[in-house]
Amino acid sequence: MSGSIGDWTAMYRHALDSLEPGGWLEIQEFEVWFYSQNPAGLPDDSAIAKWQKLIDEGSVALGRRLNYAAQFKHHLEEAGFVDIQTHVIKVYGLKIESFER
Repeated sequence: MSGSIGDWTAMYRHALDSLEPGGWLEIQEFEVWFYSQNPAGLPDDSAIAKWQKLIDEGSVALGRRLNYAAQFKHHLEEAGFVDIQTHVIKVYGLKIESFER
């Protein structure tokens, strides 16, 4: 849903209001972001890091942030949810540096 919701807190508040007492909400979201297994991370001057920064800035300017997964818990708390649990699963993909130029 990242990139499609403008007011996450309002959406979660609506979901909370729709739940019966003791009910729960499950959210699954993927991050449209590249990370490096290198502890130093992606170099700031790399093309992919620059692209991510521009994509993030553009989506924020449009009011529909794409890089949103890390902010779920904050907005759930603002909406009134309690006992929030998060589970992050790393999915390893392609080795970017292996592409031939």
